[in-house]
Amino acid sequence: MFEGEPGGAIYPSEDKGIRVYFEADNIDSELEKIRSLGGETDEKMPVPSMGWFAHAKDPDGNEFSVWQADESAPMPEGMGAQTASS
Repeated sequence: MFEGEPGGAIYPSEDKGIRVYFEADNIDSELEKIRSLGGETDEKMPVPSMGWFAHAKDPDGNEFSVWQADESAPMPEGMGAQTASS
């Protein structure tokens, strides 16, 4: 997405503070590693045509997220294109 350069995003959230995202080559193996080390993770979610992300928490409760760029990431189920009659 940023081809080796730092990136960022701003979006509305009810959470306070910032959320750090760590880039992963393989999000599935990173989420498994977090769990094996005592952390907690949500299931990964697609960002259509961009990649995958998942929120996580370390054993001390510090929140962070994991990101994997993947242009083939699909639209989430049930979120198909809206039509004018929708």
